[in-house]
Amino acid sequence: MRRRYTEILSSFILRSAQQEEALHRIWYALKRFKASRLPLRGGPFLLFL
Repeated sequence: MRRRYTEILSSFILRSAQQEEALHRIWYALKRFKASRLPLRGGPFLLFL
């Protein structure tokens, strides 16, 4: 019985770590995407100079 409990607990911890890593990757990708869409310094008017 105790062995089954430790298997379930270790499985839960592994899944939690994997989910945390996946969320971190998604957050980082969104952060990079947002940074790549920032306007140029000085605003859009520099494009017409």
